[in-house]
Amino acid sequence: MAWAILCLALSLLVHGFFMSDPFDGGLQATNGGRFQGAIQKSWIRGGFAAMSGKPVLRQLPTLPVSGETYANHPPLFHWSTYLVVRFIGLSEVSLRLLPALSCALTGALLVFFLLASFGNAGHLVAILYFAMNPMTFFYGMMPNYESTVSLLALIAFLLHRQQSDSPWNRRFACIALFTGIWVDWSAAFVLPGIICHDILLHRVKRNLKLYGSYFLAVALAVLSYFVLLSIWQGGPVSAFGRLKSAQATASVTASFEFADLISAQLTHVTSLFGWPAVILSLCGFIVLVFKRSKANRGLLALHVVWLIFTATNIALFPRRALNHDFWWYFFVPSIVVFVAWCVDITWRRARMLGVLCAGALLIGAIVPLQQKYDYDQAGSKRGIATELNRFLSCDDLLLSPYPGSWFFYTNAWVYDSLRNENEVREIVNQFRDGKLNVKRVVLICDPQLRRNLSEKIASAEEDGKIETYTFGDSIAVIWTH
Repeated sequence: MAWAILCLALSLLVHGFFMSDPFDGGLQATNGGRFQGAIQKSWIRGGFAAMSGKPVLRQLPTLPVSGETYANHPPLFHWSTYLVVRFIGLSEVSLRLLPALSCALTGALLVFFLLASFGNAGHLVAILYFAMNPMTFFYGMMPNYESTVSLLALIAFLLHRQQSDSPWNRRFACIALFTGIWVDWSAAFVLPGIICHDILLHRVKRNLKLYGSYFLAVALAVLSYFVLLSIWQGGPVSAFGRLKSAQATASVTASFEFADLISAQLTHVTSLFGWPAVILSLCGFIVLVFKRSKANRGLLALHVVWLIFTATNIALFPRRALNHDFWWYFFVPSIVVFVAWCVDITWRRARMLGVLCAGALLIGAIVPLQQKYDYDQAGSKRGIATELNRFLSCDDLLLSPYPGSWFFYTNAWVYDSLRNENEVREIVNQFRDGKLNVKRVVLICDPQLRRNLSEKIASAEEDGKIETYTFGDSIAVIWTH
């Protein structure tokens, strides 16, 4: 228990120093301002009840606020974050608090349940590694779904692993799965891993009824969310269309080379876990496969769960996996156990060898952590938001063809990722017809987009209802009533 408490405290302490860092850095991990920030801002300004709790990423300030339902993920994570925002206000800290807590609890559960058979040296190095490797450091507090989903998947697995005859174990495992899917669909991907775990340990026949309960929990989670989405969309047909559209954005079908996918995954794991941890884990996995014993088979089955959990995400969305390195967050339990195992074995055989192993693992994690943090800070675009705020107010609507987490820091309503100039024309027409509850519409565009909209801009200029403001390579075109 003491080691688990230490892991919990150290993880919260490490994250606590950096939770107020800006969202607009150079890494995906600090880019939560666009998704989570935009949705929370819309609920604060438009009213959670008035919007029926519907997450809307790109909002138009009508009465009530309108926009496409963000159906790429179920809403529980956003709802939970909204409760935090209501208590402590909208900030980087409030958006990161739930993921950071989930990360710390994951570490504590790992130490308490999965590292119990290792010695003090294995515990200590695993805890330090968990708190300071780039994956848990950055993505553990990213305002996204991975940290919370990983925690709930771990809880479901631990309850399943206990093999207790108590019906409450099964019920709580089903609740963890149900809740995890309401956070993100990827929680269901732990089920293939659990089944493979049981196959390796020859427990499939005994657990067939459990699998039925788990799949029922998954089906109920999907069905209940579809019912809610049907209410938001005004019917099941519209809800199905919205889900299909959301799935299309996630499953990009552009061609790619399989070799590129493998190369990208190698880059992801080595830069986020460190070369020493990856090499030792690979060697350890080979040893577990070929050196058969009851203890080794149990450890191998444990690693298979998280390997399949991670691999399923990558296999289903290979194009996204080229850039989405945060899906490897699901592999954290496995690699932390490998770290403890390697240190424990080397420490028992020779203290100096154990010290060298621990030093390589920790240095291999801290060096890329520092490099990534420096890169992230250098990638900040928050200065653009500061410049825009000189002439933007909360009564403005900001349009942009570019997505950006730095929009979190602008005063205005934000509608980003514009698809084409026709979408701009449609929004401006709504504004001119008095359907938008703002005083001005501000479009950030490059010279090409401005040329594409030249007719619309020229017409507004004749009416004296347009201004332009130049900053850097971009132009802000401002419509007024």
